[in-house]
Amino acid sequence: MYFLNVGQVEGYFRENEEGELQAYISYGKFGQAWLTQVTPSSFRLKWDSDIYQLFLADGSPEENEPFYMEFIDSDSFEFTQSGNPVGPVFVRNVTLADLPVVPWDPESCGPKKK
Repeated sequence: MYFLNVGQVEGYFRENEEGELQAYISYGKFGQAWLTQVTPSSFRLKWDSDIYQLFLADGSPEENEPFYMEFIDSDSFEFTQSGNPVGPVFVRNVTLADLPVVPWDPESCGPKKK
């Protein structure tokens, strides 16, 4: 049974190495992590998948700059590192039709033409 199901992010309880139930998230097969609550709305992530190797390769070891899952409200959260967002805000039950149109003009990118 999931305690969280937002887009591709699912949260549920799993038995950890000590045999106790602990919160766990799965962002597909690539991003999986154990959660440890640090405030009422914040959880520290301990990666349990290969995604951690990307951060090591980038020079950002988890021990020095841990990742957090910060709940904005009961329907939305974001991942953060060093207090900065890492990726989008995940919102429950939002579809593309609910999002605003991105104002983009093909001529608006790149250097300005003289």
